[in-house]
Amino acid sequence: MPLNASREARGSLGMGTLLGGVVNDILARRGRGAGYRSLAISSGACGLLRMSSFFVEGYAMFLAVSSVAAFLVVFHLGPTFATAQSQVSPQSRRRASALLGFAFNGLGIADGAFFTGLTSDCLFSLFGKDSLRLAVLIITLALIPAAWHYWLGRRALDAREIDLVRILAHHSDGALPARGAEG
Repeated sequence: MPLNASREARGSLGMGTLLGGVVNDILARRGRGAGYRSLAISSGACGLLRMSSFFVEGYAMFLAVSSVAAFLVVFHLGPTFATAQSQVSPQSRRRASALLGFAFNGLGIADGAFFTGLTSDCLFSLFGKDSLRLAVLIITLALIPAAWHYWLGRRALDAREIDLVRILAHHSDGALPARGAEG
């Protein structure tokens, strides 16, 4: 059973990444920031599902809720990399990808595991064997500010698109002015 559960979880991760890109490509037709609304919602939903997975009855229900949470936790990867690369010059795209990779892997995965363990160790004297469960719940709360920042990013991208439309409307030939010469 554990091998099949592991295979299901990995499939859920791959499908989350793929569907995140597809959904956000469709939503991008509505505007640059429209896809970020779905990322904010999926990050918040992921946090709620991950936290609720510790309170469900039975292994099958835990696995089902955890698989949906795993699906949603990687939903943001493709759209986040694509948005970062679209916001910088072509010469800076490799650096933007490297910084995002560092943030996701170095800070998110490596430091997340460290701080979960540290929190669990600090809580052990009070909660015993439940300290790890409580530590994961506490660390999962980091998804709330993540969701909020995706929401703020959506607003910033929408505002930038509106500014770009105004600049293009001001220049009737449709050509973009040189940087810093929007007036």
